[in-house]
Amino acid sequence: MDFFAIRIHLKQWTSFLRWFLKVSQLMQPRCLCY
Repeated sequence: MDFFAIRIHLKQWTSFLRWFLKVSQLMQPRCLCY
């Protein structure tokens, strides 16, 4: 595979994980209050 393609893929994956964590925190705010 191409190195730049891997970098773009990792960047998209990290951005997706950040969005998923943000949405999960918004959907379940009680999990942060243990």
